[in-house]
Amino acid sequence: MKVKFNDERDVIKLNLCDYNEKSAHAGHRAYATIGTRQVSLTDLKTGLMNLNAQAARKKKALSDEQKKALNATRREIPYSLSSDEWYQVYITVSGDKISCTIDGKEAGSLRSPGIAHETKTWVRLLVPDSICIDDVRFWRKN
Repeated sequence: MKVKFNDERDVIKLNLCDYNEKSAHAGHRAYATIGTRQVSLTDLKTGLMNLNAQAARKKKALSDEQKKALNATRREIPYSLSSDEWYQVYITVSGDKISCTIDGKEAGSLRSPGIAHETKTWVRLLVPDSICIDDVRFWRKN
């Protein structure tokens, strides 16, 4: 897709989910969040939206091992983009890896087991404020 930020605080999130999978809240699988200051890639199935992890967090009972495992499900990559400029953005999911490429340069990637979830029945674009989006395309590689 092509993306243009109107303001330096703007972000766009690409959310992958499968409502039939009940191990994570609302079927969340993965997020790719692109903003003017960073790119975030997140495995939600085994990370923040995992129901067991959510229950432990709510009880404030996360073990050090659980905290370490949760940290491994998210990658935040500092990345500088300007507002009022168009960017070509590709989000690619292959097996347990999600990656983000901006204008032909890989911004970053994350490998995590929840990303490999076989079924991703919904792809949602979430825009908290306002952003310009053009030429959105989805395809499956065989």
